[in-house]
Amino acid sequence: MAKKRANGEGNIRKRKDGRWEGRYTAGYDSKTGKRLIKNVLGKTQAEVKEKLKKAIAQLESKDGKDEENTKYFSGTYEVTVPCEPDEDEDFEGYNLTMSVTIRDDKIVAITDITGDGASDNDRYILKAANGTSSIKGVVSQIIEKGMSEDIDTVSHATCSSNAILEGCKKVLKAAERPTDTEAE
Repeated sequence: MAKKRANGEGNIRKRKDGRWEGRYTAGYDSKTGKRLIKNVLGKTQAEVKEKLKKAIAQLESKDGKDEENTKYFSGTYEVTVPCEPDEDEDFEGYNLTMSVTIRDDKIVAITDITGDGASDNDRYILKAANGTSSIKGVVSQIIEKGMSEDIDTVSHATCSSNAILEGCKKVLKAAERPTDTEAE
């Protein structure tokens, strides 16, 4: 079975003509909100993987060249938030760490989601991030909306879902540009 690529890493496939293609999200249309997809082509999967990595890195390097009228500084931020059980849950609390990328005032990628607790928490973290066959994960919901408001948590992974949402809120707070009155 093929390895699933994380959000923000793009995807790779072999085309009918024998060439390999890598696709990635280059941003969002400001009017429609739809994703803008770009692609890279190559003769081998390794070549495309390298081109895709460079294209995404170049796209993220533009994050420092923000327009001054955006609410948030673009960039990739690492955040750690606690995942504490409530009285009904029977697991030990842990810290959840992830990387969140903001571009054009939207969350465009959430990657490297890990927990430092017991290994059996990993399946709840994956379930919260990626969802199930019938429930969308919180990561795809956030990426589609560009923000972490009005996102449904994944049942049986509620604490991990809430930790991902809290991490996004912390990143947005940290990435917020000072207003004119705050800057003075």
